Amino acid sequence: MKATMRAGLLWGIGLMLAVAGCRPSGATGGASAPAAPAPAAPTAAPAASAPTAAPQRAPDKIKVAYNAVTADQTPIWLAQDAGIHLKHGLDVELVSMQSSAQITPALIAGELAVAYSAGAGTVAADLQGADLVMLSSFQPWLRFWLYTKPDVTSVAELRGTRMGVTRFGGGLHLAGLISVRKAGLDPERDLTMSQLGGDAEIFTALMGGAVESGWVLAPRAYALEEAGFKRLVDTLDYRIPYTMSGATASKGYIAAHEDIVRRFIRAHVEAINLFATDKEQSKQVMGKYTGIDNPAYLERAYHDSLASMERVPLTTPDTIQTVLDQLAPEVPAARTAHPEDFIDNRFVQEIVDGAAR
Repeated sequence: MKATMRAGLLWGIGLMLAVAGCRPSGATGGASAPAAPAPAAPTAAPAASAPTAAPQRAPDKIKVAYNAVTADQTPIWLAQDAGIHLKHGLDVELVSMQSSAQITPALIAGELAVAYSAGAGTVAADLQGADLVMLSSFQPWLRFWLYTKPDVTSVAELRGTRMGVTRFGGGLHLAGLISVRKAGLDPERDLTMSQLGGDAEIFTALMGGAVESGWVLAPRAYALEEAGFKRLVDTLDYRIPYTMSGATASKGYIAAHEDIVRRFIRAHVEAINLFATDKEQSKQVMGKYTGIDNPAYLERAYHDSLASMERVPLTTPDTIQTVLDQLAPEVPAARTAHPEDFIDNRFVQEIVDGAAR
């Protein structure tokens, strides 16, 4: 899509969502019904009674998880802190989980309504019989940064060392596998991948020398650079289609709560638009959730995140095919699976279609 067309579509989506947000609480889309005519005052009464206001619909309570505490997750937090969830009739409890490997079982068990997760967890679970689908993909490229000491010039030189990742089975683990294999190394024999938890734990392990390399994202990555560490790999250079983060839910939940999912996705897309158009509010929320208060880090992290973010977050089949290809050598079902079976774009598409009209 050409830049001018995308800009026009984004403007249209933002305008449409802004107008939709002006509906009374509890509105869920579609044309409003015309107001009923006021009844005539009773002739026997000296004055008509004051009309009783209709009760406001209480927001629907849902629990939503996200898979990393990094700058590029800011639209998720914006939806909460800017009141966008409530505007769409949702009382959201946000919970942090360290990777899609933790989020996926919680979705399957029904502990979560929706989650922001990497595509790898969704695909792997479905190949084992789950019914999860990607509802959006606002980070459609594999983008992780590998840091190490400045004297290391290639991934091949990491043979025999320890590499910090979050959890096995997540997107960051996938980045490690791809980078190691591209360097001609065997990820099981030639080095040790250590599951450390999250971005903050990998940062601490690098600073303390517990690992020789580790995958860290903004804004903590900038502190590593100031401490003398070197960014050895930016997987964005590989141009690998992959859903690093997108909304995920089970088909069963969607079927039972379609209206809630629709409103959640509307809030999600509106928050992405707010991130793209309000830098200062975005940096404030980014700092709150990441614990970073360095203005230079936040400024840089905002622009780095915006550069790799898809503002019309449709999930494309090639982002799913990347995961299927990675799993195919060990999971026979991945070899014949169709990427479209892991995607439900209809809620984002409704917004796109509405903006285009």
